[in-house]
Amino acid sequence: MSAWLDGREVGLQVGLGERCAVLLPCTLKPAGGPRGQAGDTFAQRFQVALANPVHKFNLPTKSGNLLGRYGAQDRLVAFRTDDAPGFIHPVFNQRALRLWWSLSQLWLNQCYREGYANVKHVLAVRTGVAEAVQVKALLYAASVLHSVDEVERAEALVQEALALARQTGDLASIAFTLLNLGGVAVHQDRYMVAQASFQEAAALAQQMGNAWDRGISLKNLVDVLLILGEYERAQVLAEESLAIFRAQGTPQQIGESLTRFGWTLFVAQGDSARATSLVEQGLALVREVGHMSSTGWALFLLGVMRHHQGQLAEAHTLLEESLVSGKGQWEPRDLFQRQTRLARLLVQQGELAGAHALYQKNLAFLPTSGYKYLIADYLEGRGMLEAELGVPGAAAQLWGAAEALREVIGAPMYPVDRDEYAQAVAAARTQMGETAFAAAWAQGRALTPEAALATVD
Repeated sequence: MSAWLDGREVGLQVGLGERCAVLLPCTLKPAGGPRGQAGDTFAQRFQVALANPVHKFNLPTKSGNLLGRYGAQDRLVAFRTDDAPGFIHPVFNQRALRLWWSLSQLWLNQCYREGYANVKHVLAVRTGVAEAVQVKALLYAASVLHSVDEVERAEALVQEALALARQTGDLASIAFTLLNLGGVAVHQDRYMVAQASFQEAAALAQQMGNAWDRGISLKNLVDVLLILGEYERAQVLAEESLAIFRAQGTPQQIGESLTRFGWTLFVAQGDSARATSLVEQGLALVREVGHMSSTGWALFLLGVMRHHQGQLAEAHTLLEESLVSGKGQWEPRDLFQRQTRLARLLVQQGELAGAHALYQKNLAFLPTSGYKYLIADYLEGRGMLEAELGVPGAAAQLWGAAEALREVIGAPMYPVDRDEYAQAVAAARTQMGETAFAAAWAQGRALTPEAALATVD
């Protein structure tokens, strides 16, 4: 057994042959607890897990019959091969990679920043392995790298996987790899690449007669189209995706699809009555099945809708609740987005000190890789606060920086946000005078988001 861990603590080793073993040395991400880091030692992860509750789950049949139980908490862990991968027979390599893939389907839903140490082992044992298995191994490794924000390395592996998949001609493998490529592209703010990837994946699913995979591809495509401002097309595809999941999906998936379609209608048309009803239906379904992260997402969107409908007190309650529901199960960018919207609402409610404190707190969650449209939202909202605080020049600079950022990434402001924003801009322009306002705006356009935010405190 590898010296990387103490066998007495783990006591679990799966043999795949004389010179190959899969070890299970690291813990699940604690629910609501601190995040693990890529460089954490096993002992550090183990102590975090002992100090925090963890999710329980059932292992898939194909992996469950290979694995035992690890303690009363069923703490499944990431895995690695023996430290001599170059000497492992290709048959055992293939078994190892297949086990990795089987476990990764569970791991990707439950863990965060775990499995980083496996990447080099996954990539080292590919020699002589069937191309279809290599594709899955590459995607597993890419997913791990993606989760720790090593997006460029992840993209290179996904591109390699896609080339292999196209070489095999396996349409299902190509479509799945395209979904992964689209996800990485979103993280890079390359929305046109993401759009093309999701579109091709959806078309391949339709060619294969696989409605389920088409629905998955469409829901990802809808999210990208909303970012790009293609609202009418997003509306059509969101409705198609909803129809697919109504026919084949679980209550959770139907609820999420109702929520997405309702939000798409609201963004595209400002169709308040129908859109609100759809989101409320979606919220009821995901609440009923106890899916907390989806519940938090629906609460957040409903809160934003109530804000635009002028129901500020209810909007505040919903946005506050969205910050609690599913906490620990979503990414820092989700918290950033929700706190940005709550701070914007506080400005409209006249709670300027509270809004300022929340904007300042939220700087700690500013996305460092991708999702720059959320940073544009933040800049615009923070500018509205500065205008209300009587600093229109700072507001103009922030708005100029936001405008330039949106142009670079090709992500326009949602139509439903434009009236409130335009009113704030017009008031600041009147207060400063056109010449001074235009100069401050131009200065902001020349600044990076970070530099623009450094001008306010």
